[in-house]
Amino acid sequence: MGVLSNLEPASVFYYFEEICSIPHTSHHEKALSDYCVQFAKAHGLACRQDEMGNVLIKAPATPGYEKEPGLILQGHLDMVGDKTADCPLDLEKDAIHPVVDGGYVCAEGTTLGGDDGIAVAYALAVLDAKDIPHPALEVVLTVCEEVGLLGAWDMEATKPAYSVLKNNLLYAMIFLMLLRCDIRKIIKLGPKMLGGFFAASVSISLAFIATFAIMKGPLGSEAWKALGALCGSWMGGSGNMIAVQAALDIGEADMAYALVVDSIDYSIWVMFLLWAINLAPKFNKWVKADTTTLDEVSRRLEEDAKGNEDKASFVNLIFLLGLALVISAFGQDIGAALNGAMPFLDKATWTVLLITLSGLIGAVTPVGRMAGSTELSNLLLYSVVALLASRASFLELTDAPAWILAGFMILAIHGIILVLLAKIFHLDMFTCGVASLANIGGSASAPILAGAYSGALVPVGVLMALMGYVIGTAGGLITANIMSLLA
Repeated sequence: MGVLSNLEPASVFYYFEEICSIPHTSHHEKALSDYCVQFAKAHGLACRQDEMGNVLIKAPATPGYEKEPGLILQGHLDMVGDKTADCPLDLEKDAIHPVVDGGYVCAEGTTLGGDDGIAVAYALAVLDAKDIPHPALEVVLTVCEEVGLLGAWDMEATKPAYSVLKNNLLYAMIFLMLLRCDIRKIIKLGPKMLGGFFAASVSISLAFIATFAIMKGPLGSEAWKALGALCGSWMGGSGNMIAVQAALDIGEADMAYALVVDSIDYSIWVMFLLWAINLAPKFNKWVKADTTTLDEVSRRLEEDAKGNEDKASFVNLIFLLGLALVISAFGQDIGAALNGAMPFLDKATWTVLLITLSGLIGAVTPVGRMAGSTELSNLLLYSVVALLASRASFLELTDAPAWILAGFMILAIHGIILVLLAKIFHLDMFTCGVASLANIGGSASAPILAGAYSGALVPVGVLMALMGYVIGTAGGLITANIMSLLA
């Protein structure tokens, strides 16, 4: 007789105790998944189990309910495995020991797994019952829910929905992001600042290539793909990183490494550059830099900015969103056609190039002056990043320390090359620092560094960051392909 045999509903607690006897922490649900499959077979029910361990059980309607709308019963097979310090159990291999304590069901020294074992137990009890009339039922039991809904996202039925949603939002985001990149305004930065920006871009690319050549052993020969996506981010922004990810078809697990490095290493680089402001006078004297043009450039940019201070209206937002989604749809169709005619580039790369060109053209039209593109592109960017993160398990980042080290190596090589170029071409600390952060940090942080030098220089940081959006995707793809030659 089981520990929970005196509890009601008896059938529910019978199956819950059965579930407790089978180890089922996240990533270790195979035995419980197989148990559910055997249950379905024993009851003569249609059942399907996918490669991850997700289970779908179908039960026909009971007599008299055949015309009623069907129902879905859903739960997840995995549980959070935690225990007290003195508990000897290995929750990946050992059963949970449920007990009844004062009217509550709990476990001895471990988590119980009531989330979501009780839902699975209820579903099995309903399927087993002979006295519960019901319409047609589909019982969906997923794995790895506790670590990011990985099982649900990987189910055969959700994969197409994920791809369609992500791709449409991604290309719409790229178009909206580039509407801010008026090439005519960027040219106003002048040759020296543009030269500093491109010096930073080239040094970043060289740093990625050198680091991959040194670290490909610990990182793996296929790491060039994720590093290429990270290079897209560190030349432009997160949007460029996701564009490179789409073009190179990088898996979410590999992208997780890029996301970790992009967060940790980037944050420390921002702090370093803010600290380095104190060294600007000595640095400028050492490189013999002339800073007299900075104020003039900033003044002209501020005058341009004053002429475009409109607030986003609802009409603007709806128009821009609709236009972006239309451009996204047509871009994907044309990209597929171009891939068929000229297969030296894949569909995703053709689409990214077309969307980029559309955005740059739109930026010099009245559409580029409409308020709201920044807010919408940020919203879509966060949505796409959330979709990517929902399919990546950060618990599997066993090689993350090597990647973080590689990130710092990239930044160190980039910094050394940029300092040497500053010495050769007499680039001042402001130009070098903001050019570096415009590439690596984008519009979120380059203006902060520019403002730390002088509030009048914030527009320079903004425009340098926007320039990064223009070159980031192409720069990341070129760098990735060079690294692939070293793999």
